[in-house]
Amino acid sequence: MVLDVFSGRPNPTWVLDPAVQLQLAASLADLPITESAPSPLSTLGFRSATVTNVSTAHGHAALVEVRVGSAVLTLADGQTIALYDAQSQALRVLLQDAAGHVDRAMLDEIREQIK
Repeated sequence: MVLDVFSGRPNPTWVLDPAVQLQLAASLADLPITESAPSPLSTLGFRSATVTNVSTAHGHAALVEVRVGSAVLTLADGQTIALYDAQSQALRVLLQDAAGHVDRAMLDEIREQIK
């Protein structure tokens, strides 16, 4: 997983536990498909959380990009699916796991964006 928060220095990365990947897939399963995902709220600070190789209800996602209010799946066949996540449930799942890998103040700032 990559938490895209920095400009000019490496972003925090770590390997998700398989149980967290299952939670992520479950949070994505019932989200409605939308025409396109909104752009990140800002070009500074938090932009997205990216996870690779996730099995979802939509198929095997080579890449899942989770933002405030949306998720974009890039399937193994190259198809892109945008999902509307009004409550940012997928992001909340990933932020719970991030607590052991990322500074608490940074997580608090991201959580403020999804209130």
